[in-house]
Amino acid sequence: MKPWFLGLLMAVSGCIQFDTFACADEDDCVLNGLGGQCEASGYCSFPDPGCDSGFRYSEHAPSDLSRACVDASAGSSGGMSTGAESTGGGGTVDPTLSTETEGDDATTTTGDPLDCVDLDEDGAGVGPDCAMQDCDDDNPATFDGCVYVGPAGADTNAGTRDAPWRTFGHAIAQLSAGSSLVVLDGRYVESEVGTPFVDCDEGGGPSGTADMPIFMRAENSRQAVIDREGRAYGLGVRDCSWWRFRGFSVVSGDNAKDETGAWRSGVWIGGGDEIIMRDVFAHHANRYYNEHLWFIGGSTNVLIEDAEAHDFFRSGYSIYNTTGLTCRRCYANSHEVPDLPACPDLPDCADPDDSSLTGTVDCPKCSAGSSERGDNSFYVEYSNDILLENCVSERSHRGYQILGGLLDGVRSGRNIRVVQSISLGDDRGFVMQGNQDDVPSESALLEDVLVASSVFTGIDIRDPDDLTLRNVSVLGAGDVGIRVADVDATACTDGACSMTIERTLVEGSGSEGFAFVDVPSTWSMTASNAHGNAGADYDYPDIGGDPFNDAGGSASGNISEGATLIGTSPGECMVYVPADSNMSDPFGDGTPVGANVRSLSIDGMPTTDRLWSTSGDFPCGTDPLEPAQIAGEQCGDLQLRLNLAEGCEPPSSD
Repeated sequence: MKPWFLGLLMAVSGCIQFDTFACADEDDCVLNGLGGQCEASGYCSFPDPGCDSGFRYSEHAPSDLSRACVDASAGSSGGMSTGAESTGGGGTVDPTLSTETEGDDATTTTGDPLDCVDLDEDGAGVGPDCAMQDCDDDNPATFDGCVYVGPAGADTNAGTRDAPWRTFGHAIAQLSAGSSLVVLDGRYVESEVGTPFVDCDEGGGPSGTADMPIFMRAENSRQAVIDREGRAYGLGVRDCSWWRFRGFSVVSGDNAKDETGAWRSGVWIGGGDEIIMRDVFAHHANRYYNEHLWFIGGSTNVLIEDAEAHDFFRSGYSIYNTTGLTCRRCYANSHEVPDLPACPDLPDCADPDDSSLTGTVDCPKCSAGSSERGDNSFYVEYSNDILLENCVSERSHRGYQILGGLLDGVRSGRNIRVVQSISLGDDRGFVMQGNQDDVPSESALLEDVLVASSVFTGIDIRDPDDLTLRNVSVLGAGDVGIRVADVDATACTDGACSMTIERTLVEGSGSEGFAFVDVPSTWSMTASNAHGNAGADYDYPDIGGDPFNDAGGSASGNISEGATLIGTSPGECMVYVPADSNMSDPFGDGTPVGANVRSLSIDGMPTTDRLWSTSGDFPCGTDPLEPAQIAGEQCGDLQLRLNLAEGCEPPSSD
């Protein structure tokens, strides 16, 4: 994008509004107070970097000029072209596009729906209140340069909105750097039309570039349903770079090998670089295979934003051997989906994941955690520089499992951060330990994290290696609030494990509050509060003259006071520390004890924008066309389970 045009766009907020479209001179052409040109045709044009002339007529010009580029050869204020330019194919734009939710650079981020989104800041956007629609919003390479796939299309068509293509294989083959593909509302079955999965391995599919990414989106948020039938990747890439996806719903069913099933994933990013997934809803993993619903492996520089994972028996989001990933406003709920009745470890039952085994029956895959609910909502292993921010896990065996590992002899698992995030009703909120290599993550951070109503342990820590817990709340854990055990110094960097706990609140646990079964080589716990736990509030070796602080000085300045206005009971607040709670400033330094999950977080830092709407809603996407949402188990009514619908006022931003 040209610098001068970027500067103009930065001055324009929200949807553009034209004051006039017919003109006598340039004074008649105004765009939010900024000028356009009055062309010889008698109509205004406005800046658009997609045109050689740098200017395009508005959609409100006469039909032969509407959206047309001004002819560059005619010079300023003169001439016209006969149609809109396109790098990715022709087609008109549907003026009835529905509202979509915000991305990182949307004009307002309140948790409430937007009426117009202009992510690429080219002066037009997606949504009913936009004065100009942009079919390829979020693709800075083009302006209204889209091709289309539709459930009633044909591959012999032109690929326009009125004459869309039918199959994804045909459509993807037509794309190149800078292209945009729009998928119309409806249901797409893999056996009939394939899936929007792009394989760039050995030139099998196109990659984009930094200036010309490739963009694929559902025309209306979550109204294009991809049924992968338990045998294909639903959405994603292999060995591709600079791709962007938005707005899909991906569903599946259980499908054994004997019934054409295969080991795939709902969303799969393998060997990808610079990949963005926004507003994607994924539902159900094939339980005949060791299948994760979202799988990101061997990839770099990935952004997953406003995504959901539902109904999984392994992991909702599995992040493996990946460097540089952000999962922002991601929601996961296993819905307590159980394993199928028979598992590969039963007699005369062949494991479908192992081709060396033979048999006439393809058996379901056993979970690696709980047979009664999903193993993990968020699973991180062999990965570095991972950020989970404003994320929510519900009803899984482990909400967040953070591991390290050795890859080709090189230690991985560095800089894993979980910020302003929630575990609600998981068996264990967080599990942090070494993996099969006995290598834990290094320099992990949990900050402003809520763990509420865990069935068992709230936070289970083993081999902490430069681990920091800051402003964490563990409320109503069924067993221990925060447990540290099995510390093996040889597994940690330089042969010494270490951990820091600051301003952390543990209350209402069914057993101990803080339980240090083993202590790291170096550790500290300061300005924290444990109270109302069934066992000891503080349980660790070398306790000195009071029950809160140890004789060696590793634990100091801690208290044991009942937190007012905070808890899991009706009317109490969980996601933040109210200003009138005694935990808002217990030490007189203006700093609260406990979690504040209240602001939209960008790159690990809180913004001035609120995370929760004024009615307490989490910024969930539109309900998908399929499957129907279950009341009390969906992202859209999360506020009810967090006491934000009544009793606890939804928080504003910090």
